[in-house]
Amino acid sequence: MPPHQNFNPEYPWGGWMPSSAPPAGQAVNPPSSPYPVNQSPREPALHLPPGAPRVRSVPLPNTPSTVTPWGSPAAPTREDVFPVDLTNAVDFHALARVLDDVSIPENATIYVLTPSRRCVLQVPMQGSRMTTFGFIQFLRSKMTALLTREEFSSWLSPAAQQAVHQHFLSLSRNGERLWNGFVNGARAPRGPKGVVLLQGHHCLWGFSQNQRGEWIMDVDVPNQGVQSHPGENTPFSTRSYA
Repeated sequence: MPPHQNFNPEYPWGGWMPSSAPPAGQAVNPPSSPYPVNQSPREPALHLPPGAPRVRSVPLPNTPSTVTPWGSPAAPTREDVFPVDLTNAVDFHALARVLDDVSIPENATIYVLTPSRRCVLQVPMQGSRMTTFGFIQFLRSKMTALLTREEFSSWLSPAAQQAVHQHFLSLSRNGERLWNGFVNGARAPRGPKGVVLLQGHHCLWGFSQNQRGEWIMDVDVPNQGVQSHPGENTPFSTRSYA
């Protein structure tokens, strides 16, 4: 005998509503809709193969600084970018993430300092306006080119010239002959290049302007870090170079 069914006055088209709840899993038409609900057939059960043994993951180099715990790339830090070897090509896209590219006045002088705050080089802009990135590119081009007598005499004090001379002699077997040729105007392929002006400190660690308004570039020898934080507001005097 079929279950007792009551007439449902909410359905003007003569719908019928069972007096008891439908079995579990059976779709019921929403009261507000006169259209039946499509009941999707049940999906067949999946028979998966037994799980293979899971290999323990090994962290990649520099994972803490390059990837966040959520797997997205992390913002590069100064340790990821510096030092910048001025004798090689400079990645300015990476440098732009940790160093601002700002305009340097046309009458400014750039002081290149070692960690001991000794100035190995001072470069006047000589009426040409340049940005910090432009100066880095300019200095890099000078480091890899043959040194000119004008640069040697205008960028260095007499004491610094002597220090550069001794540094070049320590690098070349025929250093004295090549140096004498350079002083006399010769431009031999094995003669001194601009990198000797930095006396081995050709790794860039920072470039900024201090509180005195002086433009400071921090450099050091390879595989070394500056003793003071690059770009910090360190008092500086133009008489401090050797």
